Amino acid sequence: MGFIRREAERSGYRLVDIVVKGSRAFFVEIVIDAEDGITLRECVDFNKKVMKWIDTENDGAEKFVLDVCSPGLDRELKSESSFLWGKGKQVEMRIREAVDGKNIIFGKLIERTVRGDILLENAEGKEFSVDAENVIKTKLKTE
Repeated sequence: MGFIRREAERSGYRLVDIVVKGSRAFFVEIVIDAEDGITLRECVDFNKKVMKWIDTENDGAEKFVLDVCSPGLDRELKSESSFLWGKGKQVEMRIREAVDGKNIIFGKLIERTVRGDILLENAEGKEFSVDAENVIKTKLKTE
């Protein structure tokens, strides 16, 4: 994965996430972004670079599908890098135990603490923290 990270940086992209699934045939999803967003053409070009590298390293031994994409408008935030990427963006959070009677809360993502708790800012500008153990899913809130 070092090549992918270096190539993303070299190309001026942020590597948001890498997901690898499968055992017999692999599905590899690479999520990239840039300061002003990412275009389909940029995803295609990056896909070609990574595909060439995988083909060289893999020597055709393993079957795989490669998908390079943008984070999307309602991307789920799971990894540390996706939370860093999501800082300052509006999120929707589904939680197990209700906060103020709600199991879905909204706010601007301030940070994910060392403990993993998530600090948000509500519409009135007040910061509040959500216990990491209480979080089911965090995703970008679409406007």
